Amino acid sequence: MQKAMARKRTQPRGPRSIWTGSITFGLVNVPVRVFTAVHEHKLSFHLVHEKDDGPIGYQKICKTEDKPDTYLVAPQDDAERAYALLVRAMEESGLAGIGKFVMRNRQYLGCLRVRDGVITLEQMYFADEVDAPESVVAKKLPTVDKRQLDMALSLVESFTGDWEPKKYKDTYHDELVKVIEAKRKGREIRQVREPEEEGPPDLMEALRLSLERTGTTRKKSTAKRSSTKRRPSRARSR
Repeated sequence: MQKAMARKRTQPRGPRSIWTGSITFGLVNVPVRVFTAVHEHKLSFHLVHEKDDGPIGYQKICKTEDKPDTYLVAPQDDAERAYALLVRAMEESGLAGIGKFVMRNRQYLGCLRVRDGVITLEQMYFADEVDAPESVVAKKLPTVDKRQLDMALSLVESFTGDWEPKKYKDTYHDELVKVIEAKRKGREIRQVREPEEEGPPDLMEALRLSLERTGTTRKKSTAKRSSTKRRPSRARSR
Protein backbone atom coordinates (compact mmCIF):
# COMPACT_ATOMS: atom_id res chain seq x y z
CA MET A 1 0.00 0.00 0.00
CA GLN A 2 1.04 3.58 -0.54
CA LYS A 3 0.35 6.80 1.25
CA ALA A 4 1.08 10.36 0.25
CA MET A 5 2.79 13.10 2.22
CA ALA A 6 2.89 16.76 1.28
CA ARG A 7 5.45 19.46 1.61
CA LYS A 8 4.90 23.15 1.06
CA ARG A 9 7.01 24.77 -1.62
CA THR A 10 8.97 27.66 -0.26
CA GLN A 11 8.95 30.92 -2.17
CA PRO A 12 12.25 32.23 -3.55
CA ARG A 13 13.98 34.93 -1.52
CA GLY A 14 14.01 37.41 -4.37
CA PRO A 15 12.59 37.68 -7.88
CA ARG A 16 14.74 36.11 -10.57
CA SER A 17 14.27 36.87 -14.23
CA ILE A 18 13.39 33.92 -16.45
CA TRP A 19 14.25 35.67 -19.71
CA THR A 20 16.28 38.65 -20.88
CA GLY A 21 16.01 40.34 -24.23
CA SER A 22 14.81 43.49 -25.91
CA ILE A 23 11.56 45.03 -27.10
CA THR A 24 12.04 46.81 -30.40
CA PHE A 25 9.70 49.18 -32.21
CA GLY A 26 11.24 50.77 -35.28
CA LEU A 27 14.85 51.52 -34.43
CA VAL A 28 14.10 51.96 -30.72
CA ASN A 29 15.52 49.20 -28.53
CA VAL A 30 14.34 48.59 -24.95
CA PRO A 31 16.42 46.00 -23.02
CA VAL A 32 14.13 44.16 -20.59
CA ARG A 33 13.94 41.32 -18.13
CA VAL A 34 10.90 39.05 -17.80
CA PHE A 35 9.63 37.80 -14.45
CA THR A 36 6.77 35.49 -13.54
CA ALA A 37 3.69 37.48 -12.52
CA VAL A 38 1.98 34.87 -10.37
CA HIS A 39 2.77 32.05 -7.95
CA GLU A 40 0.28 29.24 -7.55
CA HIS A 41 -0.90 27.59 -4.35
CA LYS A 42 0.67 24.17 -4.85
CA LEU A 43 1.41 21.31 -2.53
CA SER A 44 4.13 18.90 -3.58
CA PHE A 45 3.15 15.30 -2.76
CA HIS A 46 5.59 12.45 -2.29
CA LEU A 47 4.57 8.79 -2.23
CA VAL A 48 6.00 6.66 0.58
CA HIS A 49 5.70 2.99 1.39
CA GLU A 50 3.23 2.57 4.25
CA LYS A 51 5.14 -0.25 5.97
CA ASP A 52 8.51 1.46 6.33
CA ASP A 53 7.91 5.04 5.09
CA GLY A 54 10.41 4.46 2.29
CA PRO A 55 10.14 6.94 -0.58
CA ILE A 56 8.56 5.68 -3.79
CA GLY A 57 9.99 7.35 -6.87
CA TYR A 58 8.87 7.45 -10.45
CA GLN A 59 9.63 9.66 -13.39
CA LYS A 60 7.03 12.12 -14.58
CA ILE A 61 7.34 13.49 -18.10
CA CYS A 62 5.49 16.65 -19.09
CA LYS A 63 3.83 16.21 -22.47
CA THR A 64 3.44 19.95 -22.93
CA GLU A 65 6.62 21.75 -21.99
CA ASP A 66 5.08 25.13 -21.26
CA LYS A 67 1.67 26.64 -20.78
CA PRO A 68 0.42 30.14 -21.59
CA ASP A 69 0.95 32.55 -18.75
CA THR A 70 1.33 36.22 -17.87
CA TYR A 71 4.70 37.76 -17.09
CA LEU A 72 5.98 41.07 -15.78
CA VAL A 73 8.38 42.94 -18.04
CA ALA A 74 10.93 45.17 -16.28
CA PRO A 75 13.74 47.33 -17.70
CA GLN A 76 17.33 46.19 -17.58
CA ASP A 77 19.97 48.37 -15.95
CA ASP A 78 20.22 51.83 -17.53
CA ALA A 79 17.15 51.15 -19.70
CA GLU A 80 14.57 52.89 -17.50
CA ARG A 81 14.21 55.94 -19.78
CA ALA A 82 13.49 53.89 -22.91
CA TYR A 83 11.16 51.67 -20.88
CA ALA A 84 9.27 54.68 -19.53
CA LEU A 85 8.93 56.07 -23.05
CA LEU A 86 7.42 52.80 -24.31
CA VAL A 87 5.02 52.63 -21.35
CA ARG A 88 3.86 56.21 -21.93
CA ALA A 89 3.45 55.70 -25.67
CA MET A 90 1.37 52.56 -25.18
CA GLU A 91 -0.77 54.25 -22.52
CA GLU A 92 -1.40 57.34 -24.64
CA SER A 93 -2.26 55.31 -27.75
CA GLY A 94 -4.34 52.72 -25.88
CA LEU A 95 -2.77 50.01 -28.01
CA ALA A 96 -1.17 46.64 -27.27
CA GLY A 97 1.91 45.21 -28.95
CA ILE A 98 2.06 41.84 -30.69
CA GLY A 99 5.37 40.10 -31.35
CA LYS A 100 7.31 36.85 -31.27
CA PHE A 101 9.92 35.75 -28.76
CA VAL A 102 12.01 32.65 -28.08
CA MET A 103 12.16 31.11 -24.60
CA ARG A 104 13.39 27.67 -23.58
CA ASN A 105 14.20 26.68 -27.16
CA ARG A 106 10.70 27.44 -28.36
CA GLN A 107 9.15 30.37 -30.20
CA TYR A 108 5.99 32.00 -28.84
CA LEU A 109 3.54 34.66 -29.88
CA GLY A 110 3.16 37.34 -27.24
CA CYS A 111 0.98 40.31 -26.39
CA LEU A 112 2.42 43.32 -24.57
CA ARG A 113 0.03 45.43 -22.47
CA VAL A 114 0.46 48.18 -19.91
CA ARG A 115 -1.19 47.54 -16.54
CA ASP A 116 -0.83 50.11 -13.77
CA GLY A 117 2.26 51.59 -15.40
CA VAL A 118 4.00 48.23 -15.91
CA ILE A 119 4.38 46.26 -19.13
CA THR A 120 3.02 42.71 -19.01
CA LEU A 121 3.64 39.92 -21.47
CA GLU A 122 0.89 37.42 -22.22
CA GLN A 123 1.74 34.24 -24.07
CA MET A 124 -0.53 33.50 -27.00
CA TYR A 125 -1.05 30.69 -29.51
CA PHE A 126 -0.33 30.78 -33.21
CA ALA A 127 -3.41 30.58 -35.41
CA ASP A 128 -2.74 26.99 -36.50
CA GLU A 129 -2.49 25.90 -32.85
CA VAL A 130 -6.04 26.99 -31.99
CA ASP A 131 -8.73 24.33 -32.41
CA ALA A 132 -11.99 25.28 -34.07
CA PRO A 133 -14.86 25.68 -31.55
CA GLU A 134 -17.10 23.60 -33.80
CA SER A 135 -15.27 20.50 -32.57
CA VAL A 136 -16.94 20.86 -29.15
CA VAL A 137 -19.85 23.29 -29.65
CA ALA A 138 -22.56 22.98 -32.27
CA LYS A 139 -22.56 25.65 -34.97
CA LYS A 140 -26.23 26.45 -34.35
CA LEU A 141 -27.55 26.68 -30.80
CA PRO A 142 -31.23 26.37 -29.81
CA THR A 143 -33.45 29.44 -30.02
CA VAL A 144 -33.69 31.38 -26.75
CA ASP A 145 -37.11 32.35 -25.43
CA LYS A 146 -37.55 36.13 -25.01
CA ARG A 147 -38.97 35.83 -21.49
CA GLN A 148 -36.14 33.55 -20.38
CA LEU A 149 -33.60 35.95 -21.84
CA ASP A 150 -35.10 38.91 -19.97
CA MET A 151 -35.03 36.97 -16.71
CA ALA A 152 -31.47 35.83 -17.36
CA LEU A 153 -30.38 39.43 -18.01
CA SER A 154 -32.02 40.53 -14.76
CA LEU A 155 -30.24 37.74 -12.91
CA VAL A 156 -26.89 38.68 -14.42
CA GLU A 157 -27.51 42.32 -13.51
CA SER A 158 -28.17 41.32 -9.89
CA PHE A 159 -24.69 39.78 -9.70
CA THR A 160 -23.00 42.83 -11.23
CA GLY A 161 -20.60 44.69 -8.98
CA ASP A 162 -17.10 46.06 -8.61
CA TRP A 163 -14.24 43.64 -9.15
CA GLU A 164 -12.54 42.98 -5.81
CA PRO A 165 -9.76 40.37 -6.28
CA LYS A 166 -9.07 40.03 -2.54
CA LYS A 167 -12.57 38.67 -1.98
CA TYR A 168 -11.63 35.44 -3.74
CA LYS A 169 -9.55 32.97 -1.77
CA ASP A 170 -8.16 29.53 -2.60
CA THR A 171 -10.34 27.75 -0.04
CA TYR A 172 -9.57 24.32 -1.49
CA HIS A 173 -5.86 24.77 -0.78
CA ASP A 174 -6.53 25.97 2.76
CA GLU A 175 -8.85 23.07 3.56
CA LEU A 176 -6.39 20.59 2.07
CA VAL A 177 -3.63 21.93 4.33
CA LYS A 178 -5.92 21.50 7.34
CA VAL A 179 -6.60 17.88 6.39
CA ILE A 180 -2.87 17.18 5.98
CA GLU A 181 -2.05 18.74 9.34
CA ALA A 182 -4.83 16.73 11.01
CA LYS A 183 -3.52 13.56 9.37
CA ARG A 184 -0.02 14.26 10.66
CA LYS A 185 -1.37 14.62 14.19
CA GLY A 186 -3.04 11.22 13.94
CA ARG A 187 -6.61 12.46 13.76
CA GLU A 188 -9.25 10.47 11.94
CA ILE A 189 -10.20 11.93 8.57
CA ARG A 190 -13.75 11.38 7.44
CA GLN A 191 -14.61 11.73 3.80
CA VAL A 192 -17.70 13.81 3.12
CA ARG A 193 -20.01 12.34 0.56
CA GLU A 194 -20.60 14.56 -2.41
CA PRO A 195 -24.25 15.34 -3.19
CA GLU A 196 -25.69 13.47 -6.12
CA GLU A 197 -26.11 15.48 -9.27
CA GLU A 198 -29.69 16.26 -10.14
CA GLY A 199 -31.17 16.22 -13.59
CA PRO A 200 -31.44 19.36 -15.75
CA PRO A 201 -33.78 21.81 -13.95
CA ASP A 202 -36.68 23.61 -15.56
CA LEU A 203 -35.17 26.85 -16.84
CA MET A 204 -38.11 29.11 -16.02
CA GLU A 205 -38.42 27.74 -12.49
CA ALA A 206 -34.66 28.00 -11.91
CA LEU A 207 -34.62 31.59 -13.15
CA ARG A 208 -37.63 32.54 -11.04
CA LEU A 209 -36.19 31.06 -7.85
CA SER A 210 -32.79 32.62 -8.51
CA LEU A 211 -34.31 36.07 -8.97
CA GLU A 212 -36.30 35.66 -5.76
CA ARG A 213 -33.19 34.72 -3.79
CA THR A 214 -31.07 37.55 -5.18
CA GLY A 215 -33.92 39.98 -4.51
CA THR A 216 -34.11 38.89 -0.88
CA THR A 217 -30.34 39.12 -0.47
CA ARG A 218 -30.26 42.58 -2.03
CA LYS A 219 -33.03 43.84 0.29
CA LYS A 220 -31.15 42.57 3.36
CA SER A 221 -27.86 44.15 2.27
CA THR A 222 -29.58 47.46 1.43
CA ALA A 223 -31.33 47.52 4.82
CA LYS A 224 -28.03 46.81 6.55
CA ARG A 225 -26.25 49.64 4.73
CA SER A 226 -29.02 52.11 5.48
CA SER A 227 -29.05 51.19 9.16
CA THR A 228 -25.31 51.77 9.47
CA LYS A 229 -25.63 55.18 7.85
CA ARG A 230 -28.26 56.39 10.30
CA ARG A 231 -27.02 58.62 13.08
CA PRO A 232 -28.55 58.69 16.54
CA SER A 233 -30.94 61.61 16.98
CA ARG A 234 -29.97 64.31 19.42
CA ALA A 235 -32.45 65.85 21.81
CA ARG A 236 -32.69 69.59 21.61
CA SER A 237 -32.60 71.51 24.86
CA ARG A 238 -34.89 74.46 25.24
